[in-house]
Amino acid sequence: RRVANGVVVTTPIPDGRVKLGAQVVQTLVDKGFVGGTAKWESIILCGTKLDRAGADDIECFDAEIVPNFFSQAPKKAGPSV
Repeated sequence: RRVANGVVVTTPIPDGRVKLGAQVVQTLVDKGFVGGTAKWESIILCGTKLDRAGADDIECFDAEIVPNFFSQAPKKAGPSV
């Protein structure tokens, strides 16, 4: 039996928003994963297309997109790269 220990969610940094696919993952984690609030520690938000992102895009990703994605997690934070 195989067990998944985590989920990596990708989103383009230059887009400046949480896209539909990431929103679906938010709902799946919130409604379908077990583990209480610790379940969010197994979700990693990975920003892509860094080569196309400007300094403002990176700032937006760190300051707005990550907290928005982890809005249902404790402290509105979680692992991101």
